[in-house]
Amino acid sequence: MRLTLDSPELVEKLVLVNTRPDPVPETARKNFSLMCDIARTQGMQAVAEHRRAKDELVKKLAEDPKTWEDFKRMYSETSVIGFVKCAEALGSVASFRDELGKIRTPTLCIVGSDDHMTFPYVEVMTKKIPKCTSIVMGNCGHFSMIESPTEFNAYVLAFLQGK
Repeated sequence: MRLTLDSPELVEKLVLVNTRPDPVPETARKNFSLMCDIARTQGMQAVAEHRRAKDELVKKLAEDPKTWEDFKRMYSETSVIGFVKCAEALGSVASFRDELGKIRTPTLCIVGSDDHMTFPYVEVMTKKIPKCTSIVMGNCGHFSMIESPTEFNAYVLAFLQGK
């Protein structure tokens, strides 16, 4: 969102996935900080296991053994510094809510129906971004791209191809 707002000429189409225009709550920021500490001291596998035990966003994903194994493998292939920098960035993002109307780029907003962190915002983004289409993926949580990859990819490709 920030790139599109600051340099719209660089973005032909925008796909927003399980995101929100407002900062994450304090509880999420604290969890990001804890996960960064775990990553630095115990590694990325430990972060995945922490998320499985404590993180509501991962519960749905962890229900399926194959999906969970894929998720753990993805985490093990993620660098600690990359994860830490991403988590720090997510924890410090300012609100975009008042700027959404300035996004003129064709936008697709995808959200999982069971993603309590981002689902409440899909309607706000769809209404405020002038050229925004939204898709709610049923029976998906925060990781809709992992939970239902075939469906997710079909939506994104259709949007990017203008279908």
